[in-house]
Amino acid sequence: MGKQHRKGKLPALRRIHPDATYELDPEAKTSLEYWRTRPTDEIVESLLPNGEDPLVTKPDGRMMNGNTRTKVLEERGYDVDALPREVLPRIRFSKNKVDSNGPNDRDRAFHFSQARRKAPNACRNRVPPDDCRKGHLR
Repeated sequence: MGKQHRKGKLPALRRIHPDATYELDPEAKTSLEYWRTRPTDEIVESLLPNGEDPLVTKPDGRMMNGNTRTKVLEERGYDVDALPREVLPRIRFSKNKVDSNGPNDRDRAFHFSQARRKAPNACRNRVPPDDCRKGHLR
């Protein structure tokens, strides 16, 4: 899936959900309330790469996973920009081809987004997309 950022300094994290989300969306509010009851060490551990639900960002620092947990850490004064993270590959689309870091990056990005939406036929085991096509979902 994603990889650690290759360059020395990681970009600052940016949450993609505004604070109003937690007031308007009951599920988001429940999640925020839950994570506020958890110890800081547990939250940090839950965000570690290769974990069950890691902090995942785009190359520019926008968080695709971990928004609520990093919000709670920020409220506690934790330096969230220092957290290790998985960085999704940068994908540039042109008319007829994909320019990316590898032949399967577009598939991996799509696969990750489908798994995050918990689509009924998405792989929740976080295996490469090629393995999903080999039938372990059937």
